[in-house]
Amino acid sequence: MIRHPPCSTPRRWNVALERVAAVERRLAALSDAAPLAGAPDRAVLLTLAQDFPAVWADPATDPRIKKRVRRLLIQEIRVAPATERTLDVLIHWAGGTHTRLPVPRNRIGEHRRCTAREVVDVVRDLARQVPDAQIARILNRLGYRTGAGNTWTQQRVISLRHAHDIPVLSADPDAAATLTIEQAATRLGVSTTTVRRLITTGRLPATQSVPYAPWAIASDHLGAEAVQQAVAAVKAGRKLPQTSSETQLTLTNGRI
Repeated sequence: MIRHPPCSTPRRWNVALERVAAVERRLAALSDAAPLAGAPDRAVLLTLAQDFPAVWADPATDPRIKKRVRRLLIQEIRVAPATERTLDVLIHWAGGTHTRLPVPRNRIGEHRRCTAREVVDVVRDLARQVPDAQIARILNRLGYRTGAGNTWTQQRVISLRHAHDIPVLSADPDAAATLTIEQAATRLGVSTTTVRRLITTGRLPATQSVPYAPWAIASDHLGAEAVQQAVAAVKAGRKLPQTSSETQLTLTNGRI
């Protein structure tokens, strides 16, 4: 005859009931000890509201707190197309007020990590004058970053050009639409210092697409009478004649 061990189910139930009773007693004690929540002080709320922007913008703020704040404050957000370039965003706040915001639409192919359109336009201008490595140096000096927040390198400039169909700098100087200071100096047969002097004195028109970018000089301007006279004077060993801008009374030339 086989004997089975006595059933232990009632004993487990008693242990579980004792644990439940202990938890209930603990909850009751905590409820009795907790003070009743009163109305928040208005001055305290206003002080917290003034600190809210700093806390919200702080990188150390837990993103989960921001999500809870959004759920508490925002009841609904409605988005509707306004124009071809903007969206009409209507925010319904929990307090009953509404805020309407025009938000620009992303262009095709753009996203949050996409390189800014301003940077693309700068690269498009610089690509006509300088190679990719120099473009990267100029972008870094201007403080521009990639869509991912990285600094610029030659390879990243190449990738950007390929993505936006920006042609590479032509290796043929005669094929360029504009000339650099070095190329203009070679054609005129003078030094680069002389060409810079012609630019600063206004004899030779030149432009810069952005600061730190090379000067762009139209080849047609090299044949201007003022430029040719100045070049002839330099080659003859004479000083460049002063222009009206150079004879003005300024502090930079030591005059008062």
